[in-house]
Amino acid sequence: MRLLLPLERQSQCILALSRRQTGDIEGARADIIAGTEIFNEGHSTHLNMLQQSAIDNSNVEFSLILLHAEDQLMQAESFRIIAEDFIDVYEKLLNK
Repeated sequence: MRLLLPLERQSQCILALSRRQTGDIEGARADIIAGTEIFNEGHSTHLNMLQQSAIDNSNVEFSLILLHAEDQLMQAESFRIIAEDFIDVYEKLLNK
């Protein structure tokens, strides 16, 4: 499992916000899409672990690292939502 996937997604969202500031709305949206693809990989791994736990919880080891990874996934999703909202608002301001 790649534990840095949420951080990679956040980096893509930060890049998207930087592009937004320069007026590159399409580039910003492309960065959000790239970040979402990264997130989906991490989410898939997380879902597989949850399914494994539901079938036989003796095969899934609980750890602080796993708990931290879950927290990072949720933070990355929240960051994406905020970044998309900023991009939408900026696009509306540019079109006025």
